[in-house]
Amino acid sequence: MSARRAAQLAMLAQRGMQEDDSHGCPAELRAPCVVWDWLRAEERPAVERLGMNATEAISAWRRWLNARRAYAADVGATEFEACGPGGRPTLG
Repeated sequence: MSARRAAQLAMLAQRGMQEDDSHGCPAELRAPCVVWDWLRAEERPAVERLGMNATEAISAWRRWLNARRAYAADVGATEFEACGPGGRPTLG
């Protein structure tokens, strides 16, 4: 386990939160963002060709970030409190 991950888990434990979150955050909004799951059908060919360099991959990641922020606002918590730490996106 990395030092960063250990520090995040320690902070969660200090706040009395469980790692799987106390607000019931949907699994698809927890880190890391799986870009492939957030792509629209018309965006898939470009991402297949260019991978994470495709602007469509960035758009899908932004949709994921916006969904996390909206969920956190709905439950009245910060994004970290609602869904845990962020992180870099992955293709799948």
